[in-house]
Amino acid sequence: NGESWSTNKNWLSSNSECLWSGIECLPSSDTIRGIQMNSNLLVGNITSELGSLTSLRTINLSENGNLAGHIPTQILNLPTLRTINLEMTSVGGTIPSEIQGLTNVEEIFFSKTAISGSIPTTFSQLQQLRVFRVKGAQLQGGIDPLVGLSSLEDLDLAENQLSQTIPTGLGELRYLYSLELFNNKLTGTIPTQLVRMSELIFADFGFNELTGEVPTIICALPSLDIFVVDCDKLNTTRCTCCSCSPGTGN
Repeated sequence: NGESWSTNKNWLSSNSECLWSGIECLPSSDTIRGIQMNSNLLVGNITSELGSLTSLRTINLSENGNLAGHIPTQILNLPTLRTINLEMTSVGGTIPSEIQGLTNVEEIFFSKTAISGSIPTTFSQLQQLRVFRVKGAQLQGGIDPLVGLSSLEDLDLAENQLSQTIPTGLGELRYLYSLELFNNKLTGTIPTQLVRMSELIFADFGFNELTGEVPTIICALPSLDIFVVDCDKLNTTRCTCCSCSPGTGN
């Protein structure tokens, strides 16, 4: 639907693809390294042909509400890919197990999509991943596959349908500074092992089904600024240094 795009300069013309709007190439080369087509009124499905762009580092198709379908497995075999952004699209289905092929990916943005199902166990192989945001999707199951992602700095899984308990191994994410798990169905307690997150600045566990007390030692984390839990519901968490989820306490 290129004629309806917000920006379509030179598309499908005889000019080099490097001159097409939204396409970035390597310096002094016709090799495509980036696709920046966000907020461009794209419709239809993501083409599997992107998998043939073997030097691709960035795919940004965010804020195209009529972009739908599934994540093509072909683009998950691009070891050069560093960033994939599908936020605020209608892309759905599950996260394919083939995502393990993105061995150098650093940023994954799937927030406000129709992505569902569980986080695949192969996710644990994304050892370069720094940012993973899937807020407001339809994820289910647990977050255990994220344990061991030692480079992770920013994790946002809020507003999904995640359940099970918070794994103690999450405390091994030493570089994590932002942790958003609010508005899920997580159970159990907040593990003491989170005290190992020496870089943690912000954490939100509100609107879950957690119980017990937040270990007071977590309050001593040197960088911690905001730690949000539910405060006054029956069987709620209790914490001397926490902020309360809106409407759950004083």
